Amino acid sequence: MGVEMTAEGSVPMKKTQMRWIGAGLIAIAVLLRVVFLTSIPLRVHPDEAGLGLNAWTLAEFGTDRYGNFLPVCPLNFYGEQSAFYTYFCALLVKLFGLNLATLRAPAVVMGLAAVLFGAGLIREEWKEEGALWGLFLFGTAPWFVAASRYALDCNSMLGMSAIALFFWQRLCRRASSEEEEKHYGGFFLVGVLFGAILYTYIIAAITVVVFWLLSGLFYWLYRREGRGKRFRQLCFAAVPLLLMAIPLVLVVCVNIFGWETIRTPFFTVPRLLENRTAEVGLSFPAIREKLMALVHVLTTDGIYGSPANEWNLFRISVPFMLVGGVHSLVETIRCFRERRQSLHPYLIFWCAGSVVTMFLCGTYTYHVNGIFAALVCFVVDGIVLAASKLRSVRTEKIFLWILACLYVLSAVRACRAYFVNAAGDAYQIYGGVQAALDSLEGSQREKEVYIPDEIGEIYFLSDPLTPEEVMRDCDAYGMVRDHGRLHFRMPETYDRDVIFILNEKSVFRPDAVWGRDYSEKKVGHYVVLWCE
Repeated sequence: MGVEMTAEGSVPMKKTQMRWIGAGLIAIAVLLRVVFLTSIPLRVHPDEAGLGLNAWTLAEFGTDRYGNFLPVCPLNFYGEQSAFYTYFCALLVKLFGLNLATLRAPAVVMGLAAVLFGAGLIREEWKEEGALWGLFLFGTAPWFVAASRYALDCNSMLGMSAIALFFWQRLCRRASSEEEEKHYGGFFLVGVLFGAILYTYIIAAITVVVFWLLSGLFYWLYRREGRGKRFRQLCFAAVPLLLMAIPLVLVVCVNIFGWETIRTPFFTVPRLLENRTAEVGLSFPAIREKLMALVHVLTTDGIYGSPANEWNLFRISVPFMLVGGVHSLVETIRCFRERRQSLHPYLIFWCAGSVVTMFLCGTYTYHVNGIFAALVCFVVDGIVLAASKLRSVRTEKIFLWILACLYVLSAVRACRAYFVNAAGDAYQIYGGVQAALDSLEGSQREKEVYIPDEIGEIYFLSDPLTPEEVMRDCDAYGMVRDHGRLHFRMPETYDRDVIFILNEKSVFRPDAVWGRDYSEKKVGHYVVLWCE
């Protein structure tokens, strides 16, 4: 990227150059999120399938697939699903129909929101040159690319976190420098934005509560003058936040205290078989596991995110991230002592909320995915600090060009690993079973079909069931394992008059029960087996 940072004596990059580089980085970010969206990742996650079916029934019937009218938390199998992504997807399904593109499009939109607002957040503190590094990291880092291409409902938390933090930081700076202005409308908007985060992931409430307790106290008390007005500003933010939290508080009450499902003319608070709020608690024997999970935030846990051989924000970023994090902590202490506003305290407070969330009910990196909005800021801060310590402008330029080249090479390697390897993950594929079923001929079309490698919900993405059909056929865990002659499970007895449809990578073969007296044919990534 070759940007010149803010060290004294450096020659700033021309604004026209920065605009062209910024536009190019945004274009790359868009391409990395939309190219081959319906085929990479090829595998459909069960939660994606459940989300798509809920979005379809909400669009068609105004209920989730279990018949709950406008649920606060749509049901997904035995637990809850985040409302933000599900309702966003339902809107797209209503307009364009249900397919993998409409299912994953909200992830793309929220991923791009993370890119743009995350870079804007960095620009508030590190100006245009820092924003370019932010665009590059938010746009190309493995975690951000992967999270923008998978319809996992929790991933929208990252985009909303970047949006909310951007407006919060910008508002705090304006309010502190324009003391004659009240800015009540701006604080009300910020409250709405943080309220929206609550609906991106139910355990995000812990992060938001910790952040607001720390940030609210800091903003209110950081200086003696104007505390009364700042208290009123915070009240304007608290009103929408608390109002938006009420339905989720009811979700907790219904499911913790065993209340009956609450049905109103406007929404439903459903009773769940299991829910994430029940997992909240501090277990001392699990401390080591929690600490390792936090380490995986810096590296990767290889689950639903970065490829196992790559790290979430590139390996090269970790030392800069640590340096920037320590510097932000030091700056936070200075802000307390000097009674001034800065982005650094709010980044530390947001990370503190994420750490508390991980210790109370997190296990995997995606449980605290909003933390990456702050971690990228730490990386940029670390790069700025490293550049500022160099003795000459020429040395600084060489350092930044070398670093930019290393980052580009890392991005190319990470993209190759993701797009090539993800393309080969052909297990549980959208429409794959339907193609195998369509290949059946004659009397085969009347036989019982067992599809043990796939859950029914992935098949029903291309042929959705009505809520009445789901409730009729689902089991106690909300899964449809038997529908007519289709069985998405292993049979109880291995009748020779049935048909198996297996994924080509399946470890099961009926040799042990059928011997070798059977026929098979390959259809795409699936194998159809039957006895003559």
